[in-house]
Amino acid sequence: MKRARLDAWLGCIAALALGCTDVSGAPSGLGEDPTRGGDPGPAQVVAESPRIALLPPASQEAVRRARLPLLLPEDRALLGNAIVTSGPRFSALSAQGDGWSLSISGTDHRHELAEELPPPEPTDRVRGVPAIFTENDGIRTVTWDEAGLAWAVDVECYDVENDARCANDDFLRSLTESLELVGGGP
Repeated sequence: MKRARLDAWLGCIAALALGCTDVSGAPSGLGEDPTRGGDPGPAQVVAESPRIALLPPASQEAVRRARLPLLLPEDRALLGNAIVTSGPRFSALSAQGDGWSLSISGTDHRHELAEELPPPEPTDRVRGVPAIFTENDGIRTVTWDEAGLAWAVDVECYDVENDARCANDDFLRSLTESLELVGGGP
């Protein structure tokens, strides 16, 4: 039962990253979260960052056009091959590292959970706010709220059984702490 509830919750996070509308069909407001009581508080968004200039030209343009901010890693190699996408309800980045891949997505879409019991409250923290770390089939994920968005960062190692980066949450935690919040238009 507990695993089914977690899988349902993770499914909701994945659906949110696609920029869907709420259960009534209407778009939800920025930072609106009926299950957590609203905006998680202020976050510092950098309008122009040196990290943006390290992205491929198409991804630089995607960051500049995006309505919502995006979290960028500091690793030059990741930034150099990153693909940035955005839509009215989400912003996302995917990149390939040496033997691993990274996915970062944020959305301002919120909806009520259709469960009897809500997921458990986060017991961990990342970037100064409550967070949930999970692992599924070797993919390490952390989810949290920041700057009015729900965020998910995934790290997948190609050789999950032998790559220390995916043995525990340490690499994912360190990478997530080093992310910089950039962009987001009016």
